[in-house]
Amino acid sequence: MAKPSPKKGAAVKKAVASQPRMAANGYRLPDPLPVGEILIDNTKKSWVLGESIGVGGFGEIYTARPASSDSDDYDYVVKVDHNNGPLFNEMHFYYRVAKSDLIKDWVQKKGLKFLGMPKFIASGLHDKQSNSAGSKGRGSKKVQSTLKYRFLVIPRFGTDLQKMLDVHEKFSLKTAYSIAIKIIDILEFIHSFGYIHSDIKASNLLLSLQEESKKKGRNVGVFSEVYLVDFGLVERYIFKDDGIHKKFEEDARRANNGTAEFTSRDAHIGCFSRRSDIEVLCYNILSWLSGGRLPWMFNLKDSNYVKQCKNYYMERTTELLNYCFPPSSSSPPPVAVLTKKVESNTNARVVDRTKPSPSIPLGISDFIKYTIKLKFEEEPDYAHLKSILEKAIVKSGEKSDGKFSFTQTKTSPSPVKSPTARVPGAVGAKRSSAPSLSPSPVLRSRRRI
Repeated sequence: MAKPSPKKGAAVKKAVASQPRMAANGYRLPDPLPVGEILIDNTKKSWVLGESIGVGGFGEIYTARPASSDSDDYDYVVKVDHNNGPLFNEMHFYYRVAKSDLIKDWVQKKGLKFLGMPKFIASGLHDKQSNSAGSKGRGSKKVQSTLKYRFLVIPRFGTDLQKMLDVHEKFSLKTAYSIAIKIIDILEFIHSFGYIHSDIKASNLLLSLQEESKKKGRNVGVFSEVYLVDFGLVERYIFKDDGIHKKFEEDARRANNGTAEFTSRDAHIGCFSRRSDIEVLCYNILSWLSGGRLPWMFNLKDSNYVKQCKNYYMERTTELLNYCFPPSSSSPPPVAVLTKKVESNTNARVVDRTKPSPSIPLGISDFIKYTIKLKFEEEPDYAHLKSILEKAIVKSGEKSDGKFSFTQTKTSPSPVKSPTARVPGAVGAKRSSAPSLSPSPVLRSRRRI
């Protein structure tokens, strides 16, 4: 066999290297920046880039440190995107909402010990010269072009909760509820500025880097802090000019924004309000406690299927909870048959629709029922929601002190081997590939607010 020409091999490598980088959702990522690159923010402060630590749906994240610092500790992260990319939304949200004094004033006003809202540190634009190939042909010269970036600087945090779920499969009642209580505090804060987060999920919840450092990265022991990040999908639920709440109107352009398994029913049709965030949190709590055992997990690529499934189950909370928490933790999830026609033509075990399972965790039923009753423009009673969870923690025999930990769970039911659920009008619903515990990608991209 003839060996490939060295020149041809080099040409192939060069062609591959010149290909644009694409995120999982199809978004073209910005060209990477080298370690040591200096970025100058809008206040003329310089930042030194460290290594890239992640690529998201709309940009890349690097460690960073102030250029003026004598320390080699990279205690900050810089989120980098194209100059005209979606980071514009997130950057302006941080600038309006997440300034240090605003967070400090809120904590004092509410008498909180902690608020997991990342602080805005800096932002700016960055230009970088790049050599690109000129016209084809022998003797062609490289053309110098300018790559334009937008960047945001925030504090650096620790491990995300999805990585903890990958190890432990599910969270204990105290851990799930303690984290949820902290999220409710964050939601009340951002809602007070007229925004909703829209994309609460384990991968957007980060532990404290300082608390992890004390434990030498072992992720064992007791934690007390968790931060909600990634505000790239924030939505205004009130009009900027007059502060009037937006009406309940379907918007196909915004339909299905969010992460498939946790998107609220309102978001599935392009509507957004404060109750949307609370509903998203409901689905997260169910997933954390059950090990990802949600009825719609097996066909996440079909947004209409997911929407129908949520509409059905949120009107039948007993059936939903029985699906997530069957009497025996070792039993596989039953087929969620939602029509009498299908029920009479299948031998599959059906979810009990009337008698609550004894495995249903304390408090979760009340939390979901309150969320369902919320009206579109109604302000959630954040204190009441927290009280439901706090009382459940105490009734379970634990102390509601805001602390949580992670322990290995060997009896968690796995959603991977379970059959697909069915929804009305979808008797022969196609089964998607076996889902993992990792959240699905964002369904749609984001526009400027």
